[in-house]
Amino acid sequence: MSNVQVQLRRGTTAQHAVYTGPQGEVTVDTDQNALVLHDGATAGGVEMARKRVVNVLDYGAKGDGATDDTSAIQAAINAASSSSVHNRIYIPKGTYLLNSQLTISSEVLLYGEGTLKEGSLTDATILINNTDNVGIAGLSFEGPETLSTWEALTAGERQSYKAFVKFDNCKNGYVINTRSSGKRGVVYLYDCQKMQIQGNRHNGFFGDIATPASNPNYYSAFHCSGGRENHLTNNEAYSVGSVVLLGRDSSFNIVSNTS
Repeated sequence: MSNVQVQLRRGTTAQHAVYTGPQGEVTVDTDQNALVLHDGATAGGVEMARKRVVNVLDYGAKGDGATDDTSAIQAAINAASSSSVHNRIYIPKGTYLLNSQLTISSEVLLYGEGTLKEGSLTDATILINNTDNVGIAGLSFEGPETLSTWEALTAGERQSYKAFVKFDNCKNGYVINTRSSGKRGVVYLYDCQKMQIQGNRHNGFFGDIATPASNPNYYSAFHCSGGRENHLTNNEAYSVGSVVLLGRDSSFNIVSNTS
């Protein structure tokens, strides 16, 4: 078959609303980036498919490392969460400053080449609570913690596990191929099932110093508390207390990592 370029008729959403195309015609809604199928009778036709990726830049994120991009990225997440077709949020290359926590409450994939940089955050960068099938892939995380800030904490403050991503009572989610530094933990799984935490690399800040006197449970790169059938495999962590900590009732999880 010779190469043939097909040029579909296209128009805005408003133009489609008053257009009745012949049966079988496919047009492009340029406002929604969607394909529309016509039946010869219905004004506006029927939407077939639209672009499934939400780009955080379209919601005002700058990625310049100085502008607080929390609201813009949260808006992109909310837009993907409220749509049945936009279920992927793309974060392009750049450094995105976050001064507040991001929350995910529906089935989405957060991915890209961008770096999420914590500013004044004191808890998880991303919180996923009671939500299944959430994915995070390819991103980098940069935290503000250093050995000096750690040593300045009280013993009680140290006994609060901090991670970039926290899943609470979730199933079938995953965190894969991320890179991170500047925080005591990467992923915290609490009462989760069938999660995939794989191929992540974390650089801690403890170096070659002896184990701090405080409880070492709180500076493991990956922490799994409760749950079952979670797979934590092929993760690497350096300058940390341990790669993976299995907390309470976590014996039914699969762990194979590199330190």
